[in-house]
Amino acid sequence: MAVESGGGYLDDPAGTKKLIEAVVEGAIQTGIYVIIDWHGDHLNPEKAKFFFAEMAAKYGKYPNIIYEVFNEPAEETWPEVKAYAEAVIKVNRPD
Repeated sequence: MAVESGGGYLDDPAGTKKLIEAVVEGAIQTGIYVIIDWHGDHLNPEKAKFFFAEMAAKYGKYPNIIYEVFNEPAEETWPEVKAYAEAVIKVNRPD
């Protein structure tokens, strides 16, 4: 899922989420794996945590959902990416 690009999640959260849900529900119905990919250019932990909390609450019981919390970090340091990932993963797997 595009995050920053024109028409991405930051521009249209409801519309983008609707597209993601259609793909995920199609994957669930056909029994295939699907990756929910936060494809952004910059760290945006609060928006990502909100999004992934919604997705995990809705789809966490399905074994074929894979969460990719940040795709292709370019300018961030490893400590920044690691801290971000740990924070976002906590909302996907709170226990």
